[in-house]
Amino acid sequence: MNKTKELKIFESAEEKMKQAGLAFEKADFSSVFHCLNTSFELVLKDKIGIPTTITGINTSNIVEVLVKHKVESYLYFQEVKKRVTEIDNKIKHQGYSPSKIDAINGIKAMEDLISRLRDKELKLTEEIKNKICEGL
Repeated sequence: MNKTKELKIFESAEEKMKQAGLAFEKADFSSVFHCLNTSFELVLKDKIGIPTTITGINTSNIVEVLVKHKVESYLYFQEVKKRVTEIDNKIKHQGYSPSKIDAINGIKAMEDLISRLRDKELKLTEEIKNKICEGL
């Protein structure tokens, strides 16, 4: 039997989570956050219905809309924003060196969100979708 490996150029949110785990094992905590933040963006795009070809989405603004309108699992989105996105921004823009506990909390927040959203569809009204799309 000749098994052909599927060619994938772009990685999924789960693959980025695995990479975050590998970076954690190497104590490369900055890379952990880069992977977690990318995973978070992919989860948001998937659950909201934003094409992955649209780059540079403002995850913080999207989370603010979800929280304001109390979209299901909004507390989990808010937690990932606090424990992943904000720390990733500090790393990129302020030279912050994250600690091991930062990385543990970030990984746990993403694991909780992914687990919570598995097999769930976000129920977004047209108003919420429009507010999110305005910020893209």
